[in-house]
Amino acid sequence: MELVKKIFFKGLVFFFLTSIGIAAPPSIPVLVSPAKGAVNQSPSLFLNWNAVSSADFYHLQISTDPFFSSSVFEDNAIVNVTGQLIQNLQVYGLTNNTKYYWRVAGGNFDGWSAFSATWDFTTVIAPPITPTLVSPSDVSFNQPTSLTVTWNAATAATSYDLQLSLDPFFNNRVMDTTVSGTTKTISGLANSTTYYWRVRAKNSGGNSDYTIARMFTTIISTPLIISPINNAINQSVSISLKWKAVPFVDVYHVQVSTDSVFSSTFIYNSDVLPLNAQDTQVVVIDGLANNTKYFWRVNALNAASTSLFSSRYLFTTITTVPQTPTQLSPLDGAIMQPVSLTFSWNAAANSSTYRLQVASDAGFTTLVVDDSTINSSATSKQVTTLAHNRQYFWRVNAKNVAGTSAYSPTRSVKTIVAVPTIIAPANAAVNQPIAGTLRWNSVAGAVSYHVQIASSSSFGTFLLNDSTLSDTTSTYSGLMNNTAYYWRVRSSNVDGWGNFSTGTLFTTIVTIPSVPTLLIPLDADVNQSVTPTLSWSAVAGATNYRLQVSTDSLFSTYVLNDSTPTIASKAIGSLKNFKKYYWRVSAKNIGGSSALSSARVFTTIIETPKTLFPAANAINQTLPTHLKWSASLGSTHYRLQISTSALFDVLAFDDSSLLDTTAALTGLLSSSKYFWRISAHSVDGWSTFSTASNFTTIAVAPTIPTTLFPSSGSVNQQVPILFSWTSSYGAVNYKLQISPDSLFTSNIITDSTITGTNKTVTGLSNATKYFWRVSAKNSAGSSPYSVISSFITGVTTPTQHLPASNAVNQSVSPKVKWSTSQGATQYHLQVSTSSGLNSFIINDSTLTDTSVTLTGLENITKYYWRIAARYANIESPFSSILNFTTADPAPVSPLLLLPLNGTANLPATNILSWQTSVSATFYRLQVSADSLFSVLVFDDSTINTTSKQVGPLALNLSYYWRVAAKNPGGSSSFSAFRSFSLIQGTPVTPILISPLNTSAMQPQPTLLNWQASPGAVTYR
Repeated sequence: MELVKKIFFKGLVFFFLTSIGIAAPPSIPVLVSPAKGAVNQSPSLFLNWNAVSSADFYHLQISTDPFFSSSVFEDNAIVNVTGQLIQNLQVYGLTNNTKYYWRVAGGNFDGWSAFSATWDFTTVIAPPITPTLVSPSDVSFNQPTSLTVTWNAATAATSYDLQLSLDPFFNNRVMDTTVSGTTKTISGLANSTTYYWRVRAKNSGGNSDYTIARMFTTIISTPLIISPINNAINQSVSISLKWKAVPFVDVYHVQVSTDSVFSSTFIYNSDVLPLNAQDTQVVVIDGLANNTKYFWRVNALNAASTSLFSSRYLFTTITTVPQTPTQLSPLDGAIMQPVSLTFSWNAAANSSTYRLQVASDAGFTTLVVDDSTINSSATSKQVTTLAHNRQYFWRVNAKNVAGTSAYSPTRSVKTIVAVPTIIAPANAAVNQPIAGTLRWNSVAGAVSYHVQIASSSSFGTFLLNDSTLSDTTSTYSGLMNNTAYYWRVRSSNVDGWGNFSTGTLFTTIVTIPSVPTLLIPLDADVNQSVTPTLSWSAVAGATNYRLQVSTDSLFSTYVLNDSTPTIASKAIGSLKNFKKYYWRVSAKNIGGSSALSSARVFTTIIETPKTLFPAANAINQTLPTHLKWSASLGSTHYRLQISTSALFDVLAFDDSSLLDTTAALTGLLSSSKYFWRISAHSVDGWSTFSTASNFTTIAVAPTIPTTLFPSSGSVNQQVPILFSWTSSYGAVNYKLQISPDSLFTSNIITDSTITGTNKTVTGLSNATKYFWRVSAKNSAGSSPYSVISSFITGVTTPTQHLPASNAVNQSVSPKVKWSTSQGATQYHLQVSTSSGLNSFIINDSTLTDTSVTLTGLENITKYYWRIAARYANIESPFSSILNFTTADPAPVSPLLLLPLNGTANLPATNILSWQTSVSATFYRLQVSADSLFSVLVFDDSTINTTSKQVGPLALNLSYYWRVAAKNPGGSSSFSAFRSFSLIQGTPVTPILISPLNTSAMQPQPTLLNWQASPGAVTYR
C-alpha cells in the first residue's frame, strides 16, 4: 500500500512516499521516437519514451557526442505523467543539419535506473534562400511561344517550384511544376498573351519565399497562307493572295518577289490593313509577267510585337497560247504508204500537248484517230489501225493551259495494197512433193500477182519467178528430194506492186532408205537367251524398222512381225528353250520401205531347271537330305551346287555329272542352313543356274555348357554379379538357376530367356552362400544342367558420415562414424597421416559398432581414413579415403590491459581491452558487481577483437572484469580479474518526510526530516 501526496513548490513536484517492503530504483526506460538514426528531424521536436511503472521522474540528456562528454540539453526533473504510456518532452532551438545523441534514465526516491540505450537523430537541413530570376527579363515582349526560363541557383536547394500564370496573383496558373535544375523549357504558349512567372527553392528543410513575379508577352501569331498554294502553276497575271486572319493585328505586311530570299526585286512590298471580321484576308496583285516564278510571304504587326514571316510560297504564272505545228511526213498526196504509219510534225513553242486527227474523209467526220494526249516532248505518232489500199486525211494542233492553236493544213495519204496470205504449202511444211501447186488468198483491189521459189531465205537465186499471174495458184516442178525451199507472193494494183509475203519454208519428201545389215546374234549362234535383243545397223533416213521372226526359213508364219521399232534393236520375250528361230529386217520412212535383209538363224539355250524339293526356306530337313528339281528338254546331265553362303563363294557340294533329277546328300551338318541351285547341260552347252533356294537341317539337342564365373568355392563376390559360361554348340538360349540350397528347391533366379553366355544378376543378399548351374536349349531340346558351382557374396562397403570430407578444426578426440553394412559382423578402420595410407595410426579390424571415438591425435594435423565391412573372413572393398584436419590447441588466458586494476572515477561507459591470445578466434568478457562473478552485468562470448565497449553501468559502484580466449580447439581459463569503480553521479532530489505539507501546530524548534539521496555528500 502506498500513500502518495503531491506538493507543488517552485514549479517542482515532490512526492511523499510511504511504502511497506523493500524499495528499488525503476527499470530502464525504452526510447520510442524519433527512431534510431532518424534524419530530417525538426530543430523543435518531441522526444518520446515508454513510461516506467515505478518512475516518478526522468533524466533526459542530449549531446552531439555519443559519449555525452558535454550536453546540449539536460533535464533530470522531468515529472512522470501518471496514466500516460508514452512520456515526452519538447526540445527547442536545435541546430539544423546536425547529428544529436539522446538517452533517458528513470528515477524515484530510491535512486536512478541506468540510462537507456543511446539513440541518434539528425536535424533537417535549413531551407534555401530565394533564387534570383534571370530570363526572360521583366516586362519583355515579342517572346516565342516556346521559350526557356532561367534563374540563379540557390545554395542548398535540391529542387525548385516554378509557377506560370495568366494573372499577377497566380490564381489562373497554366503551369505549376517542380524542376531539379535552374532552367525550364515551356512550350505551347498562346500568341499575343501576357504571362507571369515566379520561382522558389526547396530542400528537405523547407521552401524559400517565391521570387517577385516577372511578366512577358508572347509574339503575335504568324499568318497562315491559304492561296495560291506552294508551287502552284498556271496562275493568273492578276492574282489574289489570301491568308488566314490573326487576332490582335493592326496591319499585315505582304512581300512579292522574283528573288527567293527577298533581298531585292520586290514586285510588291507594302502594308495591308486587315479586313475586319473576316477570317480570310486578301490583296490583289496586278501586272505580273507570263510564265514567271514569284515568291510571296506575309507577317502581322501590332503595337506590341511583329510576327515572324509566314513560310515562303512559290507560284508560277500562266504561259502564252502555242503556235500551229508544221507537218513533216507523210507528204501531201503520198501513195503506197504502210498501214502502220508514223505521222510527224515540227515542235510548237510553249506547247504542252498535241492533237492528231486522221480521218477517211476530208471533212474529218469519220475519224480513225483522234488523240489529244500526245506529250509536248513527242512530235510524232505511229498509227497501226489503217486499212490497205485506202485514202486518209490528217492534221495536227498544239495546246497548253493558255489555250489551243489552229489546226495545221489538211494532208492526204493512200496506203499500200495488201500482202497475200499464204495457204499451201504452209510454213515449215515437210514431205512436200517435188512437183506441186502453190496457193494463196486473193487480195481486194489486186490486178496481178508475183510468186517466187528459192533455195535460200534471201531469195538470191530463183527456181520460179513469175509476175504474170492473175489467179491465186501457181504450179512448180523439178525440185530435189529432202531439200528445203522458200516461197513468197505479192500483189499489185493501179498504184504499183505491194510488199512480198514473208518467206515460207517447206521441205520436199525424203528418199527411200537402204536395206539394213543384221548384227547380233550372228548367223547360226546357239545358247541364245529366250529373251534375246536382236540388233542391226542403223540406216540413214530411216524413221522406223520392220522386224520379222519365224520358226521356218520361208517365214510362212511369224513369231514376231513388228513395224514399230524406231531404233536399230529390239528385245524379244517368251521364246521357247532349245529351238531354232529365223529373223530379218527392213527400213522405212515417209518415202517408202527398203527390201528385207537376208535371213539369219539362231538356237535358244536349254531351259534352266527349277528347284522343287525341299521347298524354299524349309526347316528340319532329315539327314541325309533328298533334293529334287525339274527336267530340262534336251539336257544330257545336270550340275548341283550346295553352300552355307547365299553367294556360293564356299561350296559344300559341287557335282556336274548328275544324270537324274534327284540327289541324296550325306555329310551335311545338323541344325544348319544351306543354299542350293541347279543347271542343265545340252549339246550346245550349260544353262544358267536356277534361282538359289535354301533349307535348314534338323536340329539336335545342344551340349552341356561349363560354368566359368563366379568359380565354384569363390568368396567375397560383390553384388551385382556377372555370371558367365561356355557356349554350347547348337544352343539357341540358356537357362540359369541360382539358389541358396544345393538341391535348388527354392530358386532366387530362374531365367530361361538368355541368348548369350553371360547374365548380370542383382538383388542377391550380402554375406550369403549361393549355388548355380546352367543348361543349353534349342528346338530339339535341352542339355542336362552343368556341374553345380557355389560362391559366397561379400558385404557392401560402408558409407562414411563423420568427419565430412576435408573437415577442419576437428577435435583431437573426434568421433568417426559410418553407415551399417548388411551382413557385416565387424568393421575394419584405418587412420593414417599418409594420403596413401602407407602407415597407420589406427588399423583396427575388430570394431563391431558403426562409430568410434579416436584418441591420441595431434593438433593441427591432417589425417586420412577409410572403412571396410567384414563377415567371417570376408572383407568388403575399402571406402574412399577421406581426410580431416585437427584444430589448433586451446589458446592461453589473455593478459588484461585497460583499465588498470583499481582504477576509480571512470565514466558510466568504458572500453575494456586485453592482449591478443595466440590462435584465439573469439574472446569471452564478463563484468560483475562482485569478485565471485555470481551476478553478471555483462557476459559476451562472441567478441572477435581485443577490446569491447561496456556501459552505461550504474554509477557509484565498483565492478570486476575478466576475459577468456577460445578457438575450435577449446577455451582458455579466465584471466585474473581486475576491478574499477565509476564516478559519483549527481544525487537525486531528496524526498521530504516531515513535517507533512500544510501541517500546523509544529513545536519550536522544528525538526525537518528528508530521505537520504544516494551519492549525496551534503544537503542545502
